[in-house]
Amino acid sequence: MAEIQDVRLLRSVAELVRIPDAQPRLAYRLDSDAVVEQGDAAEPFVVRVTYALKIADASSDDDTDGDDVFDRPDTIVATIDFELAALFALDRPEDAEPATAEELEAYAVSTGQFAMSPLREGVHL
Repeated sequence: MAEIQDVRLLRSVAELVRIPDAQPRLAYRLDSDAVVEQGDAAEPFVVRVTYALKIADASSDDDTDGDDVFDRPDTIVATIDFELAALFALDRPEDAEPATAEELEAYAVSTGQFAMSPLREGVHL
């Protein structure tokens, strides 16, 4: 089991690209990518998650799919990009085998990323 020790905001960039039309129908897409970093010792380890949020005006989107709207620069209203890093400590018996790189990577993209999620703590973007 891993226990979160600390979380830090490493980078944050927000841009209002344009003011949306009156009564817009806004859509958003939040993409994330998690990686794990580990020093020479088997523990602790750091999970870094990069988030990219795009907000688009989908009012004139005739397509029911909606994903298209994020590929058109003229529809983008705002973007927010940020990166979080969390320090985790493993709580394992002393005689246990160290976690493998594959295990840590799996942890980073699942539980580690969820533990750091800004939406989990009620931070609304």
